[in-house]
Amino acid sequence: MAEFQKKQTWGKVLYSKGSFVILLILIVFMTYNILKILPKLEETSKNKNKALNQVESIRQQTATLTSQIEKLKTVQGVEEDIRGKFRAVKDGEGLIVIVDDPKKEEVKQEPSVGFWSFLKNIFK
Repeated sequence: MAEFQKKQTWGKVLYSKGSFVILLILIVFMTYNILKILPKLEETSKNKNKALNQVESIRQQTATLTSQIEKLKTVQGVEEDIRGKFRAVKDGEGLIVIVDDPKKEEVKQEPSVGFWSFLKNIFK
């Protein structure tokens, strides 16, 4: 019987208004803290995506640089690089430079006169 009365007193304490108020306060406090965390979670997610994009771009740059290094390890690659940067030529080769003629005048077309040209000019 004593055990039953102990259980009954614990039941009264657990189901009392005071314990209900304490639980309600705890729920409100936890909900408030969870709501404070949500914006930080979104920001962290965005930062994670940015970091993953940066990692991917760095991997692509690494692959590009590795291929360029491998190309420069060959004689042809070195030659091509030197020719591209310094416009160098080998012995026996010549360098051709194409320059536009500054004296060249533009040829002007005389406007044609006629019915069809009249119609074309209307719709321009």
